[in-house]
Amino acid sequence: VAMPQALVGLPVESSGVTDPVAARAALGFGEERIALSLGRVDRGKGTHDLVERFARFRAGGGQGRLVLAGPVAEAPPTVDGVTLLGPVSQDDKLSLMAAADVFINPSFYESFSLVILEAWLAGTPVLVNGWCAPLAEHVRNSGGGLHYTGIADFEIALGRLFAEPETRAALAAAGGEYVRRSYSWQAVSRRLDGLIARVS
Repeated sequence: VAMPQALVGLPVESSGVTDPVAARAALGFGEERIALSLGRVDRGKGTHDLVERFARFRAGGGQGRLVLAGPVAEAPPTVDGVTLLGPVSQDDKLSLMAAADVFINPSFYESFSLVILEAWLAGTPVLVNGWCAPLAEHVRNSGGGLHYTGIADFEIALGRLFAEPETRAALAAAGGEYVRRSYSWQAVSRRLDGLIARVS
């Protein structure tokens, strides 16, 4: 007899840092469009692939800046328009999420991805690697972002997110609602209680 199973997830709450104007001013971003990727900077996490895609985006006339924040395991090549911050504090992480126009998770291998849920609560839409099933599922279930698998669709998606503030706002709102609906303490507790009831 198979044991009962359930995807319970983790409870995620708002960071409280949701003023993008103040965050951008504090970080010195000005009016430039910002795509943020936050996590270990490592080829295995998709960082190098992301930098290559962003370089092609800029070479094709795309504007904006890619900001990489997190511990550096393997630095990517130096590319115009890419800023490597290295490790950041929790406060700076939350400010970066609020300040960014787009949050990108380029990882091929994720089991959950807490950071994209945090980005949605900070009011930022996401762009994720569509080859990673859990990331693509979050985006599909939430309506809170876009995904890419090829070269052209990355550039089209990023260009659209940079150029369309109404789209960014709508996606971020949908993502935030998804997190509050599915990953609040109450929602996670209900799933856990249901699993316990089925096992006992």
